[in-house]
Amino acid sequence: MKIKTIVSAILLAGTFSGQVHAVDTENALDRKYQYVGLGVSRVSADDLDYSVNNIGITLKALLNENLYYSVALDSMEDDMAEDNITVSTLKAAIGARYSMSESADVFAQAGWTASLVDELGGEQDEVTSTNVAVGSHYLVSEHFVAGVNLGYVVPENEENYVSWGVDGTFYINEQFSYTIGYNKGDDSSSYNLMLSLHY
Repeated sequence: MKIKTIVSAILLAGTFSGQVHAVDTENALDRKYQYVGLGVSRVSADDLDYSVNNIGITLKALLNENLYYSVALDSMEDDMAEDNITVSTLKAAIGARYSMSESADVFAQAGWTASLVDELGGEQDEVTSTNVAVGSHYLVSEHFVAGVNLGYVVPENEENYVSWGVDGTFYINEQFSYTIGYNKGDDSSSYNLMLSLHY
């Protein structure tokens, strides 16, 4: 499925969710850790002159007031490459967050990523990495939360590198939100859009 179709579906879902309604600001930061999200990304490599699409689903949940976990499944197809490469990725992380106030928190997490690279000719390769990250969320207004993160990634058989990202989440109502973000890694970057259902 093309990225334009997914983006249209996300925007359409937001349209049918209704007008913007009041959001309980007391729990707005908690919702950053309690959701199922459908996302699309446009990923660009620094040493290439084209980008590829990534589609993913993410589950994030609080284990208690401060501990949380997340699991994500992503799929990326590079149909511009000679071998038509598909990359399927599983991500898992566990972390802790601390509320500094009703409008701000900080978090730290450790994660693991495994990617299966599948070429059209049938050749497969598995790539794994571990990572740690720290970040913060700030409740800018009743409907908007800004976030920043800084990570350190340790890939298997490759050089370690630092990553960072920024994002903004707009709450449509108590259940739905849009998140738009930008992430930068060692030799790639991505623009991201996610529609989340909070529970």
